[in-house]
Amino acid sequence: MSGKLNKRQSFLIYGIKGNATILYWINQSQGLKGYEAKAKSPANFAEMKKNIQDKKLEEENKELRELLRVAELRADLWQHAIEVAEKKFNIDILKKYGAQQSTPSKSKDRKKK
Repeated sequence: MSGKLNKRQSFLIYGIKGNATILYWINQSQGLKGYEAKAKSPANFAEMKKNIQDKKLEEENKELRELLRVAELRADLWQHAIEVAEKKFNIDILKKYGAQQSTPSKSKDRKKK
């Protein structure tokens, strides 16, 4: 009950023959009897399946948060690199808000024809 041993170790050390004995002891230590012990365990397959699905979703959420963190770090790195390059080479790399696309010169159009 202290958590120092798992079920298998308890079987070996105390010479317990069946799994039900350990479960009975756990239920007794928690003050549960018969029907209360059954009510506390997962009620049915659907509930167990939901718990598994919830754990999978939590794990997926954790992975996605980590991917987002990495993507944000990369974006910050690129932004910093652009700022350094703009200062070092004294040029505008980023398109300014509201900037218009340059129109092709007429001399280029004549070359194509």
